[in-house]
Amino acid sequence: MPRRDLQGGATLPWRYRPGSAVQLLGLVNAGHPFVAVSRGQATTDLMELFVLTGPNVAGRIDQATVADIDGLSVNFTDQHGTWFGGDRGISLYGDGAFRQVSSSGARPAGRCA
Repeated sequence: MPRRDLQGGATLPWRYRPGSAVQLLGLVNAGHPFVAVSRGQATTDLMELFVLTGPNVAGRIDQATVADIDGLSVNFTDQHGTWFGGDRGISLYGDGAFRQVSSSGARPAGRCA
């Protein structure tokens, strides 16, 4: 996964894993991407969720099946962090931690106060 400098046009690889699929899920306020990485496409294969903070600098924030993580979507970011929604519930990434806050399948519909 390369990052392109919009001012100069240069690209720099940010995440590469030979034999893996890398999928962009969204961005935090600082512009760092959330990416999902898997080696297989089966719904029961393992998939990891990372936040990338620089070239080849990634922090793993979650690991689950392809079905669980592939169903996540980044809905928005507010003062609490970045909200994810999906079939397994609502999660929040903030202060360097990824927490599930609801186990009911849903997606946030608006800002959380």
